[in-house]
Amino acid sequence: MMKNVKLISSLFLMIAVIAVAAFTGCDDNQTTDEPITFKFEMVDKDENITSWDITATQTNHDGKQVSTPSVGEVLREEGIIEEKGLINTVNGITLDWETDKAYWEFQVDGVYSMTGVDDTSVKEGVVYAFVYTKG
Repeated sequence: MMKNVKLISSLFLMIAVIAVAAFTGCDDNQTTDEPITFKFEMVDKDENITSWDITATQTNHDGKQVSTPSVGEVLREEGIIEEKGLINTVNGITLDWETDKAYWEFQVDGVYSMTGVDDTSVKEGVVYAFVYTKG
């Protein structure tokens, strides 16, 4: 009988500890915004560099799901680019492949990016750039 009392007491204690651990600090509506700072540069056809120091927001939902914006989302929000997909205009300068075989090359830390601006998530401390390139 004493064994059963100890077993039942242990089970209740274990259930209480699990319940407290599961519900401590739980707030399904809690979100925090984590800043991500990076540099964006535009290199025009005369090799003039215009640069921006940008802070984007990484949103943490419930401590579980983190949403990190793409470079394209942030640049559109900043008013640096407007269109999605193939970027023709950067900071008001439009390039036209059909006319002069020029385009904006998207670079990450000085290297041609293998992903598009909308498929590249912002990362802390990285330098993203659109560089005038003649094809």
